[in-house]
Order: sequence, then structure tokens, then C-alpha cells
Amino acid sequence: MEIPAQRIEGLKALATIKKALATGAATQDIVAEANKEIELHPSLDRTLGVRYRSLARDSVTIACEVTWEHTQPVGLANGGLFASLGETAGSMAGFLAVDNSMQVMGTTNTTEFLRPAFPGDVIISSARAIHLGRTSQLWRIEHTNEKTGKLLAITSLRTAVRPIG
Repeated sequence: MEIPAQRIEGLKALATIKKALATGAATQDIVAEANKEIELHPSLDRTLGVRYRSLARDSVTIACEVTWEHTQPVGLANGGLFASLGETAGSMAGFLAVDNSMQVMGTTNTTEFLRPAFPGDVIISSARAIHLGRTSQLWRIEHTNEKTGKLLAITSLRTAVRPIG
């Protein structure tokens, strides 16, 4: 089965970011490159307005300002937003933690909601590794309100580690 061109471009972009991290490039330069890639390629991250704040081999932090498009009918952030942010942060962290011949994909995403977020709030989602195995990983992603610092939700993301192809 042939790999679609859009997927190849995405993998190239991720490899560029990973290479920059390995060579010790300035963190802000790497974050700027990641944010540029989001703008260039159609994706859920671009649709949601995700912005990377920090990237490392064992952690990733992203931000997303809640808009009315992210809400459920009563005006608070839809739970799917938190699950998506958890998947984005955990999957990027997972990809950065494996070598270039491997990819990661979410297999389980469980998100517990603690407090609501509303339009105008900025959600900060920080992924930290719990387990980095040869064939699977487990990530804990904490979603906090940037202004208040309060914990809004917690995502547990399990990823499978597989060869690219």
C-alpha cells in the first residue's frame, strides 16, 4: 500500500522537528517550526487552533484558546476538545520519544473532566511520559486553565509504537 503524499509531508515535518531537538537547536526555534507546520498542512490541530509551547523528548506542552466553535450547546468547551488536545500532545511527545523508523498512534484515550472551560479561556495541555516501552507508551496529559492555573481535565493516552509504512 502506497503512503499518501500528505502523510509523507507530515512525517517529513515531524522528522525535521525531531532532528532539530537531537542537534540541540534552540527550543523556541523548534516550537516556531512546529507551529509553522500546523499552519501549512490541513489537520485537526490547525482547525482547533493548537499552538505548541514546548517540545522535548519526554514532554510536550500545547495551548488552545477556546472559541464558540469548540463549545457544546450550553456554551462550555466540548469534552472532545480536551480529548483531541490530549491526543495531540501525547502523540507528538510519543513520536519524539521513538527513533525515526517508528511511528506512534493512539490506541486508548480516556479523559476525565474536572472543571469547565469557556470561550476566551486558554487551555494548556502538558504531556508527560508514564511508560515508554518498545511497542507501547502511556502518557498523562494535564489540561489547565492558563489564567487560573486550575486543572480542568486529565487525559490518559496509550499509544502503539509501530514501524512507519
